[in-house]
Amino acid sequence: MKNGMKKTAAVVMAAMLMGTGAVVPAAEDMGIFSQTAIVAEAASVGKVTGLKSKTLSNSEIQLNWSKVKGASGYTVYMRKNGKYNKLGDCKGTSYTVKKLPNATRENFKVRAYKTVKGKKVYGKYSANWNTATNPQACKGLKVSSVGTDSVKLSWTKIGCTNYRIYQNIKGEWKEIGKTTGTSYTVKKLAPATKYQFKIRACKQDDKKTSNNHYGKYSGVVTATTKKSDKIT
Repeated sequence: MKNGMKKTAAVVMAAMLMGTGAVVPAAEDMGIFSQTAIVAEAASVGKVTGLKSKTLSNSEIQLNWSKVKGASGYTVYMRKNGKYNKLGDCKGTSYTVKKLPNATRENFKVRAYKTVKGKKVYGKYSANWNTATNPQACKGLKVSSVGTDSVKLSWTKIGCTNYRIYQNIKGEWKEIGKTTGTSYTVKKLAPATKYQFKIRACKQDDKKTSNNHYGKYSGVVTATTKKSDKIT
């Protein structure tokens, strides 16, 4: 009778803990006293906070978060098809996700765990964090046509939100326009003058903040506008 009451108490305690978001092994997996100890340990696993990221390239994202006191390690998850799937475990507060598609937005969560009696017990999930990989470097930039006051540029299509166009103005590269297409005409130029241009692809932040993601710059192209036929 006493053993039955102890088992019931342990199961109830585990159920209460699960209601807080912590995960514990099933009661039948081990003795009642061991199970009660694990429930107590699980209750002390803190929630991961401060999840941030740094985009390292067009295929890698580094996640970072604040340390959880007493945690044995952390498990990282990425959303796919509406569900968060486990990516892996780590001991520290940094994890690099690799082999991601170019210019793609991804969503992550992290939670801490403790290892008790060979079992992992988890704290609550962190808040979700979304970010994106960089686009590829733009390729194939060329001068398609030249006028007396304009230069038309064109390039190869890649995955991105838009393309940013830059002009070398008095030794400094300045953004002069953007487009979702694969060509751009620079206007209001002076006749018979040499100009330099380059471009790069942009994966724009979904929240329309300044936290955009850029690919590497293309090579530089040079174009000289035609002489004017006007008689001065």
